[in-house]
Amino acid sequence: MSDLKLVDRDATSSSPSSYEELLQEAYKNLTLGVEGGEADGWRHDSCTDEVDVYFKPDPNSSLNLMKGVGEVPYSATLFSSVYIDLERKPKWDSMFASGKLVERVDESTVISYQAYKGIWPVSGRDFVTVSRIKVDEDGIIRFWNASITHDKCPEEKGLVRGTISYAGAVVQPLAKDRCKVTLVISSNLNGSVPNMMIKKVNMRQPVIIANVRKYIATASAEELQASIDKGPLAKHAALEKQA
Repeated sequence: MSDLKLVDRDATSSSPSSYEELLQEAYKNLTLGVEGGEADGWRHDSCTDEVDVYFKPDPNSSLNLMKGVGEVPYSATLFSSVYIDLERKPKWDSMFASGKLVERVDESTVISYQAYKGIWPVSGRDFVTVSRIKVDEDGIIRFWNASITHDKCPEEKGLVRGTISYAGAVVQPLAKDRCKVTLVISSNLNGSVPNMMIKKVNMRQPVIIANVRKYIATASAEELQASIDKGPLAKHAALEKQA
């Protein structure tokens, strides 16, 4: 069981400041994960579907800390927009059951609910997270999230509420239509999970970079543009076109 202290979002709290400490801690840990190497305990496990997979023991979870690193032949803006678009997620994540935007805290911060299918005899999992996205001056896009509780998202019957200590990605432009994605995840499925299932999750999570890449390759231009236009990177994409 994770020792993460969840931020409790009650009906009287409407200021983004209530999430700042949690988001700052998650961002710090994401950065450490992205920049960490063998000397920091990360072990290269495999190269799967053009994604390098790394693991590191997680003292707060039965899962490992997971990291995936891969290059994709699309812009950082397009990849990031598709990745964070819940409407498109069922098209590249077969385990995704449902999701919704719960609350828009500010221009770059949202609260989301996501549920994932179970594999018998293991129940499905769901997560409530606060997430943030930012674009650096050099065009690097960072997005990350962490678990919270929220009065609009009580625990659902038949699902086990999982915990995300921190998860996110750094998407670095390499060229106009190429970027490097580094994804790091620290999570706890909670409840009872067989070792075989834990191993599957460990291997599956980092290579979702490839899943998104494959979806972009087959999606229509209209679908992809819609992900950009309705997302938090719409203004950034417009500025890129003008440059």
